Amino acid sequence: MKVAIAGAGGLIGSALVKSLLTDGHQITKITRPGGSVGAGSIIWEPTRGNLETDALEGFDAVVNLAGENIGSGRWTEEKKRRIRDSRVKGTALLASRLKNLKNPPRTAVFASAFGYYGDRGEEVLTEESGPGEG
Repeated sequence: MKVAIAGAGGLIGSALVKSLLTDGHQITKITRPGGSVGAGSIIWEPTRGNLETDALEGFDAVVNLAGENIGSGRWTEEKKRRIRDSRVKGTALLASRLKNLKNPPRTAVFASAFGYYGDRGEEVLTEESGPGEG
């Protein structure tokens, strides 16, 4: 499977990349300029609305785990704005570009703040689900 991943250098993203590569999948990182750019990386700038749509063609799945690091520094008003904007703008940009592809991926996963809902086993959770414990 060909998978494009935004946030591939983060805690969860790096583990996902390792697992997918071990299973024989092809990985392409969606990264910001100055990030862990490698051959075949897709460059994006969510806060500026920059992402080359054509580069997203041909993927079986796209995963978005990108966002401002919530574990570094104090949560000032500016930090909270960056956390929110990094997720909202990145998700909006990626979703709008995927929607306009000739052959969009069969699977798109957008995830942030997994822990909010807690571990509920097999329960299907939606945005209407309340917070978990922990």
